[in-house]
Amino acid sequence: MMNIQWRMFIKWTFIILLSFVVLVIVFFQLFGLYRVYGDSMEPALKHDEMVMTFKWGRDPEVGDIILFRQDQNIYIKRVVALSGSTVEAKNQRLSINGKPAKEEYLSKEQPLQAFGPVNVPEEAVFVLGDDREKSYDSRKMGPISKERIKGILIVH
Repeated sequence: MMNIQWRMFIKWTFIILLSFVVLVIVFFQLFGLYRVYGDSMEPALKHDEMVMTFKWGRDPEVGDIILFRQDQNIYIKRVVALSGSTVEAKNQRLSINGKPAKEEYLSKEQPLQAFGPVNVPEEAVFVLGDDREKSYDSRKMGPISKERIKGILIVH
């Protein structure tokens, strides 16, 4: 009698552990956990804050915060323009396709040095940090190809 109970216990323990391992593997295939380093995305994201990204499913949209690989580093920036757009800054204002960009996500006006115009190629996005003065972004590294995107921020 005890032998049957012991076998059932082992069987269910194995099933639960295997289910947990499969769940963890699936979780990390769909989501990524990252720590923010630096302050180029303040005030939206602070230095040393943990964020979660979704790795699959949709292309980024204007206003999304993405993580992407550039050289050996992973950066976190906000998408301001999509494929086929023309991005430009003049008179301290960001323009997309000749129209002033609506940037409600910025807590205050950000000084922005003139650049562009830059045409965003197919399968690419143009990104900027929310703290425009401190950010290393598409103004220096160019548009980001979608294949380098590691995920879209979902929790911060």
